[in-house]
Amino acid sequence: MRRPLDFYFLGNLVTQETWSAVDAYFCDRLILADPVLESALRESEAAGLPQHNVAPNQGKLLQLFAQIQGARRILEHGEAKAF
Repeated sequence: MRRPLDFYFLGNLVTQETWSAVDAYFCDRLILADPVLESALRESEAAGLPQHNVAPNQGKLLQLFAQIQGARRILEHGEAKAF
């Protein structure tokens, strides 16, 4: 029996384990080390700021949206810190 929040692809139930594996696959292949970001994260942690950062893969998606849109400026809203 299907539940309202179940997601099926080609007739197969997609589990949290599958989503996590797909997410890890893309992160491993598309997200390169970023020394500036890593430094900012270390400094944020040292300053005691809350750990509610945008995940690297989500950041790349936001970057892609901005590039597609041709954005020249971006306003960050809702974070305790900015990069």
